[in-house]
Amino acid sequence: MRAYRLACNRYLVLLLRLMIGGGWILAGSAKLKYISEQAQLIASYGVLPLPLMLIDAYVRVLPWAEILTGCCLVLGLFSRLFAAVSIFLLITFIGANSIFLLYQSDADCGCFGQLLPISHSGAIALDIAMLAISLLILLSRYPFLSLDSWLSQRR
Repeated sequence: MRAYRLACNRYLVLLLRLMIGGGWILAGSAKLKYISEQAQLIASYGVLPLPLMLIDAYVRVLPWAEILTGCCLVLGLFSRLFAAVSIFLLITFIGANSIFLLYQSDADCGCFGQLLPISHSGAIALDIAMLAISLLILLSRYPFLSLDSWLSQRR
């Protein structure tokens, strides 16, 4: 019930949309410059049982998916849909970082490219916080200062 009340606070939801959207844009943009290094890093995790070619394709698509998710959340365009996309991405990241922590040391995860070094345990904590924010945005039914509200008025 408390989460629902928080999700009804339009100023809070706007602030959270801007924060998490900015985080996704930052993470995706930071990875764009280091695509080949990201592919090698993910392949070294051994989490994805895929050939390097498929991992390379994943690494090339992931930053753009993060940037698109971030832009849509900042603009408030299909906010609830992209909050759900955010939840999916975060669950996969939490899983991958957890598996890596079980079998490797707590090294830099590469989540923000070389812009912001963060350990796997730090990334899990950040992902859990972002997951909670994404859930609040998903529960929100009142688009405020968003393209969603503008589009609904145009109908």
